[in-house]
Amino acid sequence: MIKKELNKHVETMIGEDVTISGELKLSGGAIISGMIKGDVITSGIIRLTTNGVVEGNVIASEATVGGEIRGNVRAHKIILRENSKVDGDIIYKKLIIEEGASFQGRCDLDTDDSFNDSISNSQQKTKDDWKNKKNFNHY
Repeated sequence: MIKKELNKHVETMIGEDVTISGELKLSGGAIISGMIKGDVITSGIIRLTTNGVVEGNVIASEATVGGEIRGNVRAHKIILRENSKVDGDIIYKKLIIEEGASFQGRCDLDTDDSFNDSISNSQQKTKDDWKNKKNFNHY
């Protein structure tokens, strides 16, 4: 039962041996155990494991941080787990910081109701780019 709850709403898993350079846009949730060198944007849930590192901004409906983020985090609900590290600003509607978590930056309550619209617009631009094959290198 616990394992099932952990993977709830997760469509993408990025393993410890994976490094992604560039922006990662998703429509669903993701578990990140590897390294992302770029922004992570989703309307779903992000779970960053203790080995996971994001060198960029994170925008999600919910973000659970067990590893390290070197950038800003914006989500309706943000959980900073024990031993997690965030070096950037946090914008939230609900924030939970466990004992032992490290956070350096500003902390602001999100009063902007257009949060979901900005995620949707960003995701639609990615879909349009794929259709038009713009901004992608061909091999």
